[in-house]
Amino acid sequence: MLITEKILGDIGGWQAMKAARQLLAAQAVGETVREGNAFRGLVREGKRTYAAALAVQGPTKADCRCSCSAAQQGLVCAHAIAVALAGLQPAAPRAAAAAIVHPGGQAGAVTTTGSGKTSPLGKFDVFLSAQRIDALTGGGGQLPVFLQFQSGGDETDPVSRWLVELGLA
Repeated sequence: MLITEKILGDIGGWQAMKAARQLLAAQAVGETVREGNAFRGLVREGKRTYAAALAVQGPTKADCRCSCSAAQQGLVCAHAIAVALAGLQPAAPRAAAAAIVHPGGQAGAVTTTGSGKTSPLGKFDVFLSAQRIDALTGGGGQLPVFLQFQSGGDETDPVSRWLVELGLA
């Protein structure tokens, strides 16, 4: 089945689609995985991170799994639609934003790094799974890293500068 933005809009409704597009534009959607008609990924909204999944079953029907209150009430939430929208985009890296955009739509303060690139003012919290670290004792493999940005402060966090240098938002 070919999944399009129109089908996702029919599944979630215009309100969920509008909110999902805002989350995607704010680059709040983490890396997504698509397996056939199923999408899963992480969505950052404010200080919370939601694990969302959407399994499209037909042009107007889908199974939504998310830790947000809307999905817990049986609705298809904006987080799941945002993950699916991100999964529909080409595999090329998404363009880096000059500033972190918060759900309210306002950009955080930025500073310029030595290379002339911009970096948001604030700090990153880095989350690693201890279980996954123990599994890497052989020296190879991959380790998922989750970052949470908190705006504010006088200096730019080194992690933020490093991400901007890599061309990532």
